[in-house]
Amino acid sequence: MTLALRHRPLLGAVSAEWVRLRSVRSTWAGLATALALTLLVAPGTALALATNMDNGLVPTVEIPASEAALNAIVWAAQFAVVGVAVVFVTAEYVNGAVHFSLQAVPVRRRLLAAKAIVLSTVVAVAAVVMTVAGTLLAHALLFHPLLGDHGTLKLSDAVPDVLRAIVHLVTIALIGLGFGAALRSTATALGSVFLLILGLPAILVMTGADVLLPYLPLVGGISLMDGALIMGPPPEATGSPLSGLVVLMSWAICALTVGTLVLEHRDA
Repeated sequence: MTLALRHRPLLGAVSAEWVRLRSVRSTWAGLATALALTLLVAPGTALALATNMDNGLVPTVEIPASEAALNAIVWAAQFAVVGVAVVFVTAEYVNGAVHFSLQAVPVRRRLLAAKAIVLSTVVAVAAVVMTVAGTLLAHALLFHPLLGDHGTLKLSDAVPDVLRAIVHLVTIALIGLGFGAALRSTATALGSVFLLILGLPAILVMTGADVLLPYLPLVGGISLMDGALIMGPPPEATGSPLSGLVVLMSWAICALTVGTLVLEHRDA
């Protein structure tokens, strides 16, 4: 009984944030965009690789269809998910609803925790849908006789890949949520996250400081996905999927910590 009473405020906050997230049009638009990008990029990736194999440009091997879906998530769908996460928190500052949220949930870390729980749950479900749909579409394309039947569809490949997609998209979404809470501006937060994911790796490569690449979310995500066949091998300093998981989780924890500190110490 005591435990139930202790967690009731958090459950109430989670319930309110779920209503808020599902009632915002941009949530479904962003998730639909992520799914559309997956369905576009996954079969395109599979087609390009199969064509290169048929033309002798790359060695002929069997292509796990689920890996094509992971490629689509890393290089396309994750950015739409970041948009959903950032807007989930910054929209309240734009329309002034944050004042009512903080009155209803005066413990600010509880408010951000509720947002993180709701966002993680929704993104996890979306990740399953995106990965399964992208995998099936890529497999249907690769299985066609005109493409030499290069594709494979095995549960031993697909299940771990679905789990990797869930972890990747959830951690990326939490990074976006933390940036949104810390910066409060949709444009600034989106620009900052995109710079972190895409801009900073490019800058490090151009300046010869690529030794730092393994510690960035993009390379961490590639390591987690463990898909050298389609995404290409990550930098030499990058380790196992476990090291990629540690990198992504570290960034998510840091972003949420900074976002919580800002939320607690600045006026809404």
